[in-house]
Amino acid sequence: MSRELVELHGILLKILPYSENDNLLQLLTAEKGKVIIYAKKSSKTNRSGSYNQLFAYSKFELISRGHGMMVYSGSQMIESFPELRQMPYAMAAGEYLCEVSTFVPENIDNPQEYLSLLLNSLYLLTDRKVKNLDYKTVKLVFEIAFLQLSGLMPNAGECSSCGNEPVYWNFDEGFLCGHCADKFPNSSLHLLDKSMFSAINHIMTVRGVKRYVFTMDHSSFNLLSWLSEEYMKYILETDLKTLNVYRQLVSRE
Repeated sequence: MSRELVELHGILLKILPYSENDNLLQLLTAEKGKVIIYAKKSSKTNRSGSYNQLFAYSKFELISRGHGMMVYSGSQMIESFPELRQMPYAMAAGEYLCEVSTFVPENIDNPQEYLSLLLNSLYLLTDRKVKNLDYKTVKLVFEIAFLQLSGLMPNAGECSSCGNEPVYWNFDEGFLCGHCADKFPNSSLHLLDKSMFSAINHIMTVRGVKRYVFTMDHSSFNLLSWLSEEYMKYILETDLKTLNVYRQLVSRE
């Protein structure tokens, strides 16, 4: 069987127990997007331990053995975001971002964009890049940007049905004006104010640090954050365990 050495730059998203002595590691990489690799729980090549640390961004050395299977050979730590371990709210948000990243689509052309979004978000959660940037803002921007990258975020600039100014969010139909929203039950409609639409459009069009700078009152921000979380669960068709942990923690803040 042919063996090929492969180097991938990526962040560990999840460890999947495979057998008593082996794990499967799910990584988000710059070169291949989301991949699963095979790793022994204990071996000389794993002594660095970097591959199994939370938030570990590393250069992974792998052996490709055909049929798409890649085996862990070693790794060099690039960044581990140690500050997050001392910041419980930011750490909970970071764990949630990593879980969302396990839903990166397969066979994508832009894996580096997904990895950059996750790494930049983790950097911002540490306060290294921008001091005093609220972790809730980082989380909200990540959610909307991730959904946009995945083609799952509707256009907030106009009604999806007629092109007029939207006022409602329907998770199936997108953003709707008042007239078009009349066709749907009230229980499926979420009323948004202008500052919320402005924030969504800002996040979807601005890049860099300025993407995280927008104005909204506290109640509108909290509602948009909740809607973003609910839409993420709805569109991914899953209950995100780390989101539940995050919500429980924030509720006690």
